[in-house]
Amino acid sequence: MVEVNVLKELNTRLRNKGRIWINEEYMEAGELIKKELFLRISDFGFTVGFDHYPDKYEDTTDLYITYLRKDFDRLSDAIDFCAEALSVKMSDFLER
Repeated sequence: MVEVNVLKELNTRLRNKGRIWINEEYMEAGELIKKELFLRISDFGFTVGFDHYPDKYEDTTDLYITYLRKDFDRLSDAIDFCAEALSVKMSDFLER
């Protein structure tokens, strides 16, 4: 469960910026691998997107390790999903 003050902060950031991005890169077997997560305001409420892929497949989503888009009515549900299913820390959201 997300603390109320964290939800307020994230909601303000989303209203001002439209989205929050979290990007990571790492090397595996000599190959660049990218992880990109976004949280944005959408027509449905809030959308979480998560892409995990070798850099060489950047525009070929059917070859991604993970390609996920999920809509939520409530910001708290979107944040909880990111924390539980994608292991995103609250500090990752707050630093962006």
